[in-house]
Amino acid sequence: MSRYQTVSIIIPTFNRCQLLQEAIKSVLNQTYHNFELIVVDDYSQDGTLDVVKNFNDARVVYLRQKENGGISVACNAGIKKAKGEFIFILNDDDLLAPFALEELVKKINGSDLSKVGGVYGWSWWVDNNGRTSRIIDSRVRGYIFRKILRKHIFTNVLVKKLVFSEVGFYKENLRKNEDLDFYLRLAKNYQLDFIPEILTIIRGHKKEHLSSFSKNNILSANNVLKNYDCNFGIGRNILAIISPSRLYVSLSIFKNLLFAIIKMLLNHKLASQITFIKSIFKKQGIKV
Repeated sequence: MSRYQTVSIIIPTFNRCQLLQEAIKSVLNQTYHNFELIVVDDYSQDGTLDVVKNFNDARVVYLRQKENGGISVACNAGIKKAKGEFIFILNDDDLLAPFALEELVKKINGSDLSKVGGVYGWSWWVDNNGRTSRIIDSRVRGYIFRKILRKHIFTNVLVKKLVFSEVGFYKENLRKNEDLDFYLRLAKNYQLDFIPEILTIIRGHKKEHLSSFSKNNILSANNVLKNYDCNFGIGRNILAIISPSRLYVSLSIFKNLLFAIIKMLLNHKLASQITFIKSIFKKQGIKV
């Protein structure tokens, strides 16, 4: 890497000041220091501004929206204000492993892919009691558009800012699965690479965690996928559509938990990463 490049981390937030505080803390504790953190307040009515002010760090930028426009609008506002060469979107209730930015920047600069537009790492999902509920540990790279159409591969990607001029910003008419839509456009035009380490911690809270498995969310994702796959068929998600909502949610949570347990039993390195990340956050006063 020829110089120390700037990463713009964007956290869109709405009425989650307590969780936001820990998300910001996880960013400020990164081993890679050349970043700006743009907190886009989507017209919150809680103590969000006070939380941001309490950090008193020059790298933290506060941007308040004039009205609640939704996550896509908030993300786009942050991207347009960003000064960095790389963009990373972090939800206000999620956390970054302390070495995440360092590893991502190193990989995107050192990738042997000819047209790499972004790099992702693995994600560790925990429920509101701090128990592992899911692990996404994909190992696909290159032009992976077709693979994204078939399954959930990743959650957070470090992208080159220049890609937005080609693939466009987040679609502001989408209130759900806006990231899926953007990643599909990104993958149609650019290659993606990955890092075989847990870099993002996805914290599920009862309502939000369950809604990610709901029929409404599945149908929303289906509508996005149909725009990119002319052969998209209802059979892909037939179980979600015909099953009673509560049953489908329960089955989905059980399946992800079972797969996570199997992955940790078979991969000692993966289990060790989780233990290591837990210990670091504990020292920082962040509950996981």
